[in-house]
Amino acid sequence: MRKTVLFICVHNSARSQIAEGLINALYSDRFEAVSGGTTATRVHPAAIKAMAEIGIDISGHTSKSIDVFEGRRFDYVVMVCDDKQADCPFFPGGKEQIHHAFDDPAACGGTDEEVLACFRKSRDEIRAWIEDMFVRGVLELAVDKFRFRFPVDLFYSDAGVWVRFEGSRARIGLSDFTQQRNGDVAFAEPKEPGTQVKRGNEVGVVETIKVNLSLPSPVGGKVVEVNGDLLNSPELVNQDPYGKGWLAVLEVEDAGTARNALMTAAEFMAQAKAQAEAEVLR
Repeated sequence: MRKTVLFICVHNSARSQIAEGLINALYSDRFEAVSGGTTATRVHPAAIKAMAEIGIDISGHTSKSIDVFEGRRFDYVVMVCDDKQADCPFFPGGKEQIHHAFDDPAACGGTDEEVLACFRKSRDEIRAWIEDMFVRGVLELAVDKFRFRFPVDLFYSDAGVWVRFEGSRARIGLSDFTQQRNGDVAFAEPKEPGTQVKRGNEVGVVETIKVNLSLPSPVGGKVVEVNGDLLNSPELVNQDPYGKGWLAVLEVEDAGTARNALMTAAEFMAQAKAQAEAEVLR
């Protein structure tokens, strides 16, 4: 069954229309997308032209208010406008709420060609994000000058440790948010293989240029493998936190129960967003 996606912005004229067109043209085997806004206006001619340049026809799209979707449920509701705008809409009928703000190309001034250049840029940025989010499955959060990534196939603890379940085993590491927040890693040492740890107890230590971290284990189980590359290359935790920078693998007794105690990428991203914005305001 295809997943349903509602893209929303203020006027349903540019960004949300482009996103709807991209999803339905490129990934209609997996997703069905619609879009709406605070008020119905028009589909911007430059949006139609920019999409036509890559072979996608949205000339038949119409601008709609999100009111027309009242009572419907969607797998994903994606807000593409700035949530600090007073008129940026919110739609409650989403199993998962996602926010990713894109600059409004309709706000560009200048000649027709200069405006079209803004729409091309927006089109390409939205397409790259859709590929990350819905094809490769990565959420992205921008706060101030920082950009954090959250793969959706992983689970996350309150302490910012990610978990990838591999059958009865759980591979763990520091999330991109956690490693950026704490600085360059100088030393990383998980517990030795064979060590039994309870959820919440220390599973390893990480020393950065800012702080020494005692990492609470996101799952209970026995350490069966550690990343030996970190002994000589602890910087892998910063360079590739979800890949070569993994910390350890634990054998868990009940993966289902362990999974239920953790956060999804969207839930952890919401927590990270609140923490990052609070720190920026200090």
